[in-house]
Amino acid sequence: MMLFPLFVALVIIIILSFLHPKAKRSGKNILPPGPLGLPFIGNLHQYDSLTPHLYFWKLSQKYGKIFLLKLGSSTMIVVSSANLAKEVMKTQDLAFCSRPSLLGQQKLSYNGQDNAMSPYNDYWKEIRKICVAHLFSLKKVQYFSPIREDEVSRMIKKISQQGATSQITNLSNIVISLSTTIICRIAFDIRYDGETREGRKFVELLKVGQEMLAYFFVSDYFPLLGWIDKLSGKINKLEKNFKDLDELYEGLIEQHLNPNRPKSMEGDIIDLLLQLKKEKSTPIDLTLDNIKAIIMDLVVDWYFYLFWCTRLETAGPGGYDEEAHERRRFDELLIATQAMMASFFVYDFFPSLSWIDKLTGLTDRLENNFKNLDNFYEELIEQHLNPKRPKSMEGDILDLLLQLKKEKSTTIDLTLEDAKALAMDVLVAGSDTSAAVIVWAMTTLMRNPRAMKKVQAEIRQSIGKKVIVNEDDIQNMPYLKAVIKETLRLYPSAPLLLPRESMKKSILEEYEIESGTTIYVNFWAIARDPEIWENSNEFIPERFLNNDIDFKGQNFELIPFGAGRRGCPAITLGVAIVELALSNLLYAFDWKLPWSMRKEDIDTTVRPGIVMHKKIDLCLIPTNYL
Repeated sequence: MMLFPLFVALVIIIILSFLHPKAKRSGKNILPPGPLGLPFIGNLHQYDSLTPHLYFWKLSQKYGKIFLLKLGSSTMIVVSSANLAKEVMKTQDLAFCSRPSLLGQQKLSYNGQDNAMSPYNDYWKEIRKICVAHLFSLKKVQYFSPIREDEVSRMIKKISQQGATSQITNLSNIVISLSTTIICRIAFDIRYDGETREGRKFVELLKVGQEMLAYFFVSDYFPLLGWIDKLSGKINKLEKNFKDLDELYEGLIEQHLNPNRPKSMEGDIIDLLLQLKKEKSTPIDLTLDNIKAIIMDLVVDWYFYLFWCTRLETAGPGGYDEEAHERRRFDELLIATQAMMASFFVYDFFPSLSWIDKLTGLTDRLENNFKNLDNFYEELIEQHLNPKRPKSMEGDILDLLLQLKKEKSTTIDLTLEDAKALAMDVLVAGSDTSAAVIVWAMTTLMRNPRAMKKVQAEIRQSIGKKVIVNEDDIQNMPYLKAVIKETLRLYPSAPLLLPRESMKKSILEEYEIESGTTIYVNFWAIARDPEIWENSNEFIPERFLNNDIDFKGQNFELIPFGAGRRGCPAITLGVAIVELALSNLLYAFDWKLPWSMRKEDIDTTVRPGIVMHKKIDLCLIPTNYL
């Protein structure tokens, strides 16, 4: 008999949950439509975390360009039109420019001290200014041009050796190695290629970190059930990954602070951040944690990318080839970081149920991952702080961050924690995203021989018989640029742009959006909208030849890098890597499919997750052109 009142109460709650949305829609300001959910969990039981952009697109076909979901105690709005994207990211940008606080992201970003995941506040404004004015300015991107050209040259040399004997080349592996090595040299003046000890350790750390950042933590949605994350081991894994990454960043910062550091470290991103910290030239007190958080932004692919477990393949000899054990540690750390990013933390949806994340062990995994990442950053910082550091470290991103910290030239007190967080931003957003775009471009060109011949002819006619394409040459290649735009349209690295959070009650169309609501812009749906794009699912680069549509945040039908205050600050760097690598792959080699494959046989299945990676590696046979 004791159960009967509970049963009646449950029935009443269920009935009210169905009536509630209708009641809300009867007023002047109504909520967006959306699928009916269940009491307590909302739409969690319907949510597809593997391919959310497709799930959201299907819902938009039924409920319209704007709809609402309830995930535990969290309210989510998804918009799927260029006009609504413009409203969110331009017209009402200030109202929607904060970030939701999610367990994995907060931990690995040093409590939101990076650029990508920090909430909108004075601190974020200063960090954003550091990224735009110091780390990724056009002048700084041009300064790093020799690094990009050197690494692309190494890649071409490696593939040429395989092309001489018609070997099958795993282009996916080679390209991810290229982009990661470029970003690591720019950020830390360290070549993390596939044969080095540090490289393996780094890749492993970031993979785990990315897994943690996308985990479903129970506590994110049911705060009272946070113990489940601990019980599942997720919290421990997160803590371990953070610790490992932090140690890594500490090491990098130490190297940059060393007076005997290599000359090549001068001017890199860490060096610049340390300069800002030293000169106190920013309004915030730039700490080492701030620097680490910036590094984190460059490393872990905007924090929401799921598993990317392909091991790096060497792009040439590096400085750590003899240290195989350390390289393996690097690989493991990357795998762990990506795993954390992909995790579903109950806490994110139910803050009161955060104990579930602890119970499952997810919280512990997150803590361990953070610890490992932090140790990695500590090592990097140590190297950069070493007076005897190599000259090559001068001028890299970590060196720059440490300079900013030392000179106290920012309005914030830039700490080493800040530097670590910013370093994470650098490595996350820079390495994996560029590789994904290059692989998808080559995939679509192999499926479209006419476009392949056209772009190769443009490149080869433009530069004649030069050994390599340089960045100045690319300005005279409009069809190549059109190919890249069309690739970004069909296969954006981030089909769902990073979530925003409303800072005040607002109106979108006729719908009322409460403060604290999470907003997703489904760029994948916009990019394939037949109302915008003719033959929207077809690869037609020519569509970009006779118009001014660009991807820099002004044309909301093409926003792969976001727009507004939260647009990607490293867009110029990312595009430079893609253009240089792709143009040289197309210039130096003719490509054919292995095993008597036909172009129709090329698999375009997407790896489950929020980032659009090709599920099956792209393997081709190169033939040397020259």
